Amino acid sequence: MSTFKIKKRSLTNFTYLLASLFYGFFVVLSLFRLDRLGSGDIHNYVDFFNSWDIYLATEYFSITGDGVFRLAVMYLVETFGFDVLSVLSFIAFIISSLFIFIFLTHIRTSRGFLYIFPLLLFIFLTPQVTNLFASGIRSGIAFTIFMLGLINFRGTKKYVLFLISISFHLSMVPLAAIYFLFKTLKKMNFPNNLMYFGSFLYSISVVALSETLGFTTPVAQSWYFIFLIFYIAFLIFFLDKKTINNLYGFFSISLITIFLIGSINDASFIRYIGYSFLFYLFFLIKEGMKDRVLIFTICYFPVFVLTSIYTILNFL
Repeated sequence: MSTFKIKKRSLTNFTYLLASLFYGFFVVLSLFRLDRLGSGDIHNYVDFFNSWDIYLATEYFSITGDGVFRLAVMYLVETFGFDVLSVLSFIAFIISSLFIFIFLTHIRTSRGFLYIFPLLLFIFLTPQVTNLFASGIRSGIAFTIFMLGLINFRGTKKYVLFLISISFHLSMVPLAAIYFLFKTLKKMNFPNNLMYFGSFLYSISVVALSETLGFTTPVAQSWYFIFLIFYIAFLIFFLDKKTINNLYGFFSISLITIFLIGSINDASFIRYIGYSFLFYLFFLIKEGMKDRVLIFTICYFPVFVLTSIYTILNFL
């Protein structure tokens, strides 16, 4: 490889690193804002951990629930002597910076970066995505570990990372199941229609099982918001026939379907919206389809604007 290509790659990676760090700082600022307003999970996290210490976290440790997360946070608090909010901010900064860096480094060319960047910016700044890292830190850690295993590792290492992500948050169980479902359907050479049908049946099963086991919370979503998500789901389903036959596209379709089916019963699967958007973005990055990226960017922009305005108005 020529010296010029090495320098160009190094400069590109350095640029991606800077962009990732800037996004990490943005997430931290969002975290501080949510804590100041007393909104989201972050405020509850701070109140909870301020009443705990490492001894309680060890005594009541459990591999299920949030035991691993509690112990990890209290260990960092005790080891480095920082307050809880600082530790949670540091975690949010690390996972958000790492997550977007993974996406950036999979963009193949500088030209590809130019046409994917607007959509990447819109999606990562969408409140439902930003809050994955700024508010729902525990699920953000789990999802980052899951994506790291899914994208960067194979075989045993991949499955170990899946298990670690599940130990942080049980919401990763349906994601791991989607992975194995996709592999099974592909091995059986299912056509597109049956792939959609399999995804739909699986989504119904997840919603029904989650409600039966008491893993959902009854949250009445605005019908305007649900309509926006349905509009994006329509684009994801039908913009390209390859979507359902791609692992990341299958993830996106299945997760947004879970949210829509859950909304019928006022069951909250809102974190899966952010997951779905990110999976679809990664699908577009990997496939490198310029025309699809352009169409989806134009169609997604109003959703980005409206959800951002909706979030701002809720804080006024």
